Amino acid sequence: MRTELTELHRQRDSRAAGRMTEALVLYERLLASCSVFGAVPVNGEERLEFIKSRSENYAAFLQLDELFSEMGKKVASKQAQLKNRDYKG
Repeated sequence: MRTELTELHRQRDSRAAGRMTEALVLYERLLASCSVFGAVPVNGEERLEFIKSRSENYAAFLQLDELFSEMGKKVASKQAQLKNRDYKG
C-alpha cells in the first residue's frame, strides 16, 4: 500500500484520498490491537488527527507511514520483551 500511495501522490491522483482512508482503517485496527500491550507511538493521537484532517495531503501520508513504522518497532520491542521474560521465567 505504501508503494501505491507514494505513486498516487506523485501523480497527484485523486484516488490517493480513498486509499488513505483504507490505510487509516488498517492503522486504527493495528492501534486498537497493540494499545492493549502499551505499544503506541509518541503523540500518536495528535498525529492521527492531523492525518485524518488532511488525508489527501502528501504530508499526511508521510506521517501515517511513519506511524506504521513506529508501531512496527514498538511491536517488535514488546515481542522481544515477552520472549526474554518467558526465557528467564
